[in-house]
Amino acid sequence: MGNPGAGLTSSTTIKSLDDVMHAERIDKQGHKIVYSSPLEKLPTGVCILHNGEPYLVSNGTLLHWTPAGYGTTIQLPATATVEVLTPASVVNAIREGYSPQIGQVQ
Repeated sequence: MGNPGAGLTSSTTIKSLDDVMHAERIDKQGHKIVYSSPLEKLPTGVCILHNGEPYLVSNGTLLHWTPAGYGTTIQLPATATVEVLTPASVVNAIREGYSPQIGQVQ
């Protein structure tokens, strides 16, 4: 289970699951929730912020995301602390084996 602390079970409704994920995405004032994590603890498929820009974590490399697709590839030290955009439940689900679909990388 991607978020064992949320009390979700195999009979949890999609609405309940969406409510949990929405609370992880947006705070009560309507602002995007981000949290810090060491890069080395993040699996492929997680989105982060670096210098105010969104990047996809992909096998230890960061791919700059733009509306036109993925662009520049950068490396950061594995021990770097980054701001995570992906909700914690989704990060946990990926860690547990969920394989996110990643668009074509240029």
